[in-house]
Amino acid sequence: MVKAYLGYGQGAVMGMIATSRGNAVFSSCGTFAYAPALEHIAVWHLRRAQLECLLSEEPRDLSTAQPLVTALLAFGPQRVAAGYSDGRVRIWDVDRRQCTLELHGHRAPVLWLALPPSGDPAFSSLGSPSSSASSHPLHLLSAGQDGQVVLWDVLAESGVCRLRGHTDSVNCAALWLSDASASDSTTLSSSASSSASSSSSFSSSSSSSSSSS
Repeated sequence: MVKAYLGYGQGAVMGMIATSRGNAVFSSCGTFAYAPALEHIAVWHLRRAQLECLLSEEPRDLSTAQPLVTALLAFGPQRVAAGYSDGRVRIWDVDRRQCTLELHGHRAPVLWLALPPSGDPAFSSLGSPSSSASSHPLHLLSAGQDGQVVLWDVLAESGVCRLRGHTDSVNCAALWLSDASASDSTTLSSSASSSASSSSSFSSSSSSSSSSS
């Protein structure tokens, strides 16, 4: 028997609570906790102390490993943004258990996701049933292991700008209003001080990936 084990593949993972590759976050209502669980997002019901569901896309190729969840950000009513080890960013509707948007802009794992502050008009539309932006924020910030920071226009499903200049991974970034009286004036800060903005190509896709429970 020579390397007979190569004929076997992983069938399932049991008892998984969370993996250490990414961060865990709470929903805005305080009912759920979202945690990375390999390629899945584990949705935990805190009051019941049980697993509600696993959010993940259907694998397109069973012979290749699926990208891992490396960053999470909860916002709005049961919405969560997730960064993956292949550089993609997805926004999930937890209630429908569907991926509603997929953004492509990093060449390495996404390590951090951030939204504008609550004082930003782009953020204030979240959660408004009559607003076209009720399910998505207007802007999203992502930072990755490729040393780049990307500012996304989520409604347009495109990148606004890409910040380059870091010589290593960007582990944290923030976007805030630089002047409270000027709603269109924003400042972006990341873990290095020598970043320069430059135009670049981005891609996105609206998705209806199903979840597995």
